[in-house]
Amino acid sequence: MAPVTGQSIEDFLLEARPSLMKAFLGSLGPQRADDALALAFEWAFENWERLAKMDNPIGYLFRVGTTRSTPPKTPKALSVATEVGLPDFEPRLVPALMTLTDQQRTAVWLIHACGWTYPDAAEAMGVGESTVGTHASRAMETLRQELRTNS
Repeated sequence: MAPVTGQSIEDFLLEARPSLMKAFLGSLGPQRADDALALAFEWAFENWERLAKMDNPIGYLFRVGTTRSTPPKTPKALSVATEVGLPDFEPRLVPALMTLTDQQRTAVWLIHACGWTYPDAAEAMGVGESTVGTHASRAMETLRQELRTNS
């Protein structure tokens, strides 16, 4: 994710929307994803000059949307949103993902489902790369155990 150069805010947000929505759906759940996206886009419009100069503008908008959206009660389930191209997956994965902490679920989703790099995920989550690695590693171990025991 490189700095934005010579791109209008409208073009940038149109290009960033699928990636951000996929990230918000996986980390926040369907109840908060739309709000998080709207809040991130609102911030982008108000701060376009600043955002356009950032090294990871999509990651920063992910952080803005996550921070500004209302904290969840307890997400019931993740939905499959075909418009952002989510693949088919093991049906028991959703309940297993819901057993993770918010940080673990976010790290494993951004890295494994969205294909983000550890540095990009770390910046978006506001933590260090090693912390992202720890969250992702623990999440994967928990998911393996959950899927093994529930088979």
